[in-house]
Amino acid sequence: MASSSTDPLVGTKLSSEALSVPLVTHMGETTSLKKLLQELPTNYKGLVMFLFPSAGTPGCTKQACNFTSNHQSFKNKGYEVYGLTSSERSPAGKWTEKHSLTFTTLVDKEMKLVDHLDCRKVHLFVKRSHLVLSRDGEVLAFEKGVNAEASASRVLELLEAF
Repeated sequence: MASSSTDPLVGTKLSSEALSVPLVTHMGETTSLKKLLQELPTNYKGLVMFLFPSAGTPGCTKQACNFTSNHQSFKNKGYEVYGLTSSERSPAGKWTEKHSLTFTTLVDKEMKLVDHLDCRKVHLFVKRSHLVLSRDGEVLAFEKGVNAEASASRVLELLEAF
């Protein structure tokens, strides 16, 4: 697993271009990281985003369910959780509902944000990763190629440093 302190984006602010990439929620609404950060409750410190290859696969489902199981812990620490995939919106929406996931699944079909984060795996897939952003878009932690089952608990460990 990559260290959160070695990724070159850690300690930098995401560019306005990256923050403005259009993303579609599993409910069909268009948003962006900029908008999500602006809409955080005033007492929140930022957001956690976990990236996963494909909605509906066993590994992705484990990762997502672990974030759902720990969703309140993230909120208690002042962070909202989002999942990001390049899967089509319809399957992502059905998958989110089927597993009663408590976070918003975001779809980056054109992989513009995924490419900015250097998280493309092969041609069409997203590299399993997790990222912590402050309210102002600074990358506080970023790990790529993470274990699906350990991702949520690892992010909770990382949040202890903030």
